[in-house]
Amino acid sequence: MMWRSLHILSHPDKGTFYYNEVSAYDFRTDWRRVKMKKLLVISACLLAMAVSPAVAGVWWMPGDPGTTYQKWDFTPDYVADAGSGGYTAVPEVLENDYHATGVTALITPVYGGTLDYDGQTGFTGVPAIEVFLQIPNNEIIDGYKEIWVDLGEGLNAVNISATGHDGSSITFDTEILPGEDVWEFGVLITPNPLYEKILFVVEPAVGAGEAYLDYISVSTICVPEPATMALLALGGLLIRRKK
Repeated sequence: MMWRSLHILSHPDKGTFYYNEVSAYDFRTDWRRVKMKKLLVISACLLAMAVSPAVAGVWWMPGDPGTTYQKWDFTPDYVADAGSGGYTAVPEVLENDYHATGVTALITPVYGGTLDYDGQTGFTGVPAIEVFLQIPNNEIIDGYKEIWVDLGEGLNAVNISATGHDGSSITFDTEILPGEDVWEFGVLITPNPLYEKILFVVEPAVGAGEAYLDYISVSTICVPEPATMALLALGGLLIRRKK
């Protein structure tokens, strides 16, 4: 909609009033500019996220693009005997769009010790418990993958290792990140793999003679590299501009 306004002008010599009708502001054009500025700000934030160093703990929101969440409570319907004294388990809570290759946990005894499942919600290991996790990711190998594992208060995760896999010969760089306490740790893999395997040992709390594992939660995010993020942001700007 175009508005029009009437301006009254006074001539200093003749003392005569002249009227000049001018076009007013086009608010639709202004609104488009505002939306474009908002998109640019959002794009800048996404780019900053792509190049920011990892911080201790989960820094993203559940359901954000590229994220997954899986939680094991080890209830009977989700646990199976794997033989050789070990057990396999699938998560009771699974928010993972990339789980075609399987989200699994393998729980085994370690150091020649014993492992018992209580048939309800947890495992007891003497002197410790070994855990092997497999988590699938975004199929586009790009940027990096960040994973945070939480075992619940009172346990100690040691001998942590992780490997990225893609079915070919890509080399993945892996870094283990310290958590806010001994029962939490992170893994940074560059670039993000098709899936990763995480291996660690759960030791008992100080003063305890056995380790009891009744909970594992894993939160992950695949973050595109800055160039990819910029292309995605630019594509969003072009789509909004056409509208």
